[in-house]
Amino acid sequence: MTFSIQTINTGTVRVVAVSGYLGNDEFARLEKTLDHLRQEQPEGIVLDCSCVQFATCISLARLLVQARSFREENIGFKLAKFSPRLESILRSANLDEDFHICPNVAEAVTSLRGQSRRDPAAAVTSVPAIQRTAGATRKPRPGKQCLRASDHTKAVAVEPR
Repeated sequence: MTFSIQTINTGTVRVVAVSGYLGNDEFARLEKTLDHLRQEQPEGIVLDCSCVQFATCISLARLLVQARSFREENIGFKLAKFSPRLESILRSANLDEDFHICPNVAEAVTSLRGQSRRDPAAAVTSVPAIQRTAGATRKPRPGKQCLRASDHTKAVAVEPR
């Protein structure tokens, strides 16, 4: 599978369309593209994953780190349309809440437009209500248990503050 990256400028929001296999070497290329966009300080970045056929676990973890760092810098970051297989993996690991997956690129771009970068409260409107602190776990989904790897005891669901 070949890997390709295409960057599209939609005004204040940049769309990065990726396709193919997203392994470790390919993620390094994507990371360079995202770092370049970070320097441009756009209002938001949408990663179009509709044509990603496979992604390694390490690549997904690295992508999560990138998403969090963009949000810390008040740059909106959303994913648009993973394949059903990859999206089910993200949902089963409860990562869909962290990634802010939109059903399509247009909806992701629209949701990022108009968010004031200077007002962090404006950027928080699209973030799930569950806030976590060190050592806290996210709210488990019905029928699922969250376990801490350190002590293998049931984790307590944390309500938003």
